[in-house]
Amino acid sequence: MLDDKFYEDFSKHESLTELSRWRNPDLNRIRKLTRADIRKILGDKRFEMSGYEGYTGDCTVHNQKVLNVFAKFGIYDYTEYLFLDFYKGSPTLYYRYWREKEHRVNMDWGGLTTSEIVLEILNLTVYSGRQTRRRG
Repeated sequence: MLDDKFYEDFSKHESLTELSRWRNPDLNRIRKLTRADIRKILGDKRFEMSGYEGYTGDCTVHNQKVLNVFAKFGIYDYTEYLFLDFYKGSPTLYYRYWREKEHRVNMDWGGLTTSEIVLEILNLTVYSGRQTRRRG
């Protein structure tokens, strides 16, 4: 589990490079976050899992904002696209790894909480050991 200073510092940073002191220098990746770390970073943010929208696109926009909290950790650096969709409480993740041709769909996350879904996405991206795109 990370200390409180991490969460205070995290909210001030705008880029992944500014988070470099939290990276493991040997692996050049963020050290593994726990579900408790993720819950603390999310605060009161949660995915809208119903999939029902008052206005077209409301859930998608809201859920993308929640997921974008972890963009600073590099979740989008491992994929050409990454899209999380919900239908009647069941999440589906659509993605394709960087420089791979296979489109992937993960539908096995029914019953998971927001922090558990985020941890699964981190496992598929940041902690996957896959090739990343070069940024900057």
